[in-house]
Amino acid sequence: MRKLKTPTFRAVLDDKFITKDIIKYIYSGELADRFRTRHMKLLIGEVEHEEIMYRLGAPSTHDALLPGLQNYYRSSVAQALVEHYTKSHTDVADMFTGIVTDVQVRATTRAFSKLLVEGGVASKDVMRYRISLPIKGIDESMAPEQRAIFSGKVPHAFDFLHWFYIRRVGFTQEEDKAIREWLEPFAKFIRGEDVTWGTSDVTQFRHLTEDAKIEIVQDPYWGNLMDTAAVLRRVVELEGGVIETIKKVGRVGEPNDKETTKRQKVAD
Repeated sequence: MRKLKTPTFRAVLDDKFITKDIIKYIYSGELADRFRTRHMKLLIGEVEHEEIMYRLGAPSTHDALLPGLQNYYRSSVAQALVEHYTKSHTDVADMFTGIVTDVQVRATTRAFSKLLVEGGVASKDVMRYRISLPIKGIDESMAPEQRAIFSGKVPHAFDFLHWFYIRRVGFTQEEDKAIREWLEPFAKFIRGEDVTWGTSDVTQFRHLTEDAKIEIVQDPYWGNLMDTAAVLRRVVELEGGVIETIKKVGRVGEPNDKETTKRQKVAD
């Protein structure tokens, strides 16, 4: 295992349980159309310090950068991302961390949300969030070397403490009050009830702040992360994915059946 060039094993698109064209269907608007007709809702977001987890083990040399990224992405995507991030990053570890953080979470969640809304899903049904409130009690359960990295932070996946209300780690009174309030619309979402998330546009998110407040925020990172999303889309377009799928689902050219015709009218 240690001698493998790409030792990280990732899930595959087997074209049975998950279609190999899933990315193409997202870009084409087909997924958004089906999402909308099924009256589905999406809760999607991020935590304040996503990058901390991805920095662990980040390569520090240019020779190791592309192989490191190829543990996550195919070669054409990795190369395009390096070319894009070289404009704003000089340090290799910073570049790797920025790329993986953005492509695993920040840019792709925003792009997916935008594509859903552009495909006809109501923005109120795409409930975006950001959690920045660290839980002080979890720090005390960490080893000193872990505490040095994670103390006072909300790293990738640490928001399970908030969503699952893990009070036993030791919420302060302020944390407990804020998390209870934060979870009120989430509980309605789980029960299938109408949810008032508070946002009025897909470029906004509901924010649980570091000082235990809940705010509706106009996304300050939207523009830069849409640039990253555009890099990913260009790779798909260059490899023929988007155009091929648009034709396949009947959004360009002659429709194949009544269902496609109906979807085409909605899209138009």
